Parts: sequence; C-alpha cells; structure tokens
Amino acid sequence: AADGAAGRARAVKAPLPLESSRRRRSHGRGRSRRPLGSNPRSRASYHRATARRSASDPHQARAREPTAMDVLFAFTGDKFAVVVSDTTSVQQIIVQKDDMEKIMDLDSHKLLALSGPKGDCVYFGEYVQANMKLYELRNGVKLSTHACANFVRNQLAEALRKGPYQVNTLLAGYDKDTDSASLYFMDPYASMMKVNSGGHGYGGMFCLSLFDKHWVPGMTREAAAILVDKCIAEVRERLVTAPTKYHVKIVDENGTSCEVYDCVEKAAVKAVADSRK
Repeated sequence: AADGAAGRARAVKAPLPLESSRRRRSHGRGRSRRPLGSNPRSRASYHRATARRSASDPHQARAREPTAMDVLFAFTGDKFAVVVSDTTSVQQIIVQKDDMEKIMDLDSHKLLALSGPKGDCVYFGEYVQANMKLYELRNGVKLSTHACANFVRNQLAEALRKGPYQVNTLLAGYDKDTDSASLYFMDPYASMMKVNSGGHGYGGMFCLSLFDKHWVPGMTREAAAILVDKCIAEVRERLVTAPTKYHVKIVDENGTSCEVYDCVEKAAVKAVADSRK
C-alpha cells in the first residue's frame, strides 16, 4: 500500500513535458503571435515542402520546364498574314527531328503556330483544331478569327488553375466578311492581344526590333519576303545553334499556302549566282 501511495505521489509531482509547460506559461499573458511565415525555420520548412510537392506533381514540374528553343514569328500584310516557324525539335542539346510541323491549319483560312513542350503543343493544337471542325459541323458556319482567338484564350484560362498548357501561340487568319487578315498573340497565362507582328521563343525575340524598323501597314508580298529574309538572317547570326529549315505559311483570300525555306540551299544558290558575275 505504501509503495502504491508513493507511486501515485510521484505521478502527480512529475513535471509536464517541455512544450506543454511552455505553452501553459505563455497562455494568457497577452503575447502577440508572430505573422505567418515570420519564423525563418518555418519558412525553410514551407519551401522544402513546396519543392517536394512540386516535384511529385506533374503539372507543377511541367511548369518549370525551360522555354523551348523555337523560332516563331508572324506579321500581317495587305490582306494576308505570314507565319514562320523552324522545323527542328530539340530536347536540351539533342536534335530529335528536323521536319517538325509547328504551324497547324485550323481550317482553310486560319493558322495556329505553337511554341513550347512538344506534348502540350501537339495535344492543344489538335484539341483546338477538332473543336473548330465540330463547331462548323454543328452550326454550318466557321468561326471568325476573332472568335477563334477568344476560344483559344478561354481554353488556356480554364486550364491555368488545373493543368496549364505551357504553349505560346500565334493565331493568324483571313476573314472574308472584313476582307482583311489579322494576327493574335497569346501566352500560357491566357493573355491575348491583337497585334501587327509578334514572335515566340528565343529566335522570335531577335525579330521584334526588325519589325519595329521594317514593318509598315499594307505590306506587299515582295516586301514581306524581304522581311522574312531579314528575320531568318538575324536569327542565324545571333543563335549559336540556329535552325536551317523553316516553314513559311501565308493565309489570304485564297486559303493557306506553305513554302519550305532552306537556308543551306539558298546560300548555295546565292554562291553560284555570285560566282557567275
């Protein structure tokens, strides 16, 4: 009995755990709580947990992918629009293929150029293309270029909080109602703007200054061809591993047309012409 009483006494007099005693001492003394994240240790733990969560989430991991080394630019002319893209598929320093199609024909008078991870570009481009065809079959009319641009923009916005498409797009089209061509610039964050000229990717950045200097409203096809030559020459001069083949697509009242622009072939033709002079 004596041993039992002594044990109960020791149990009553046993000190509280350190955390519990601290919590009890600080309770009711009017101490102001620290702002959320003010503790450096808690901030570090939060960042580590976020990094682990991002690494395990495919959408978060995909959002960290670097910008694709694409050459993509476009501009409008007199009742036509020109869209240019390289044909190279690159993964880091490896060239996977040199006949990649980065400009999709949505219908007979609309072009959609995509830049970014190849999986997102193919999936999103085919999704938009199929929905344009579905709308035409259901309603008997085609969407205008402006309506098509708003549809693309809405799809990017709806997917932004779920599984964002890491695609940069240029939408060019010709409308018979207005007898004019238009160009729309969109990015992965669902921003959209109607522009006269634009570009995406590392190569497209070098063309913006040329557009500021050489683009004029109502350009002729001859002036547009010269501007395309200038842009591709600038890309080849600035980029260490610049692509050599490009797709040049034009949309006008007659529909879409495509031409393969081979820098090596053009350089050889120019060298032969210069040697004959």
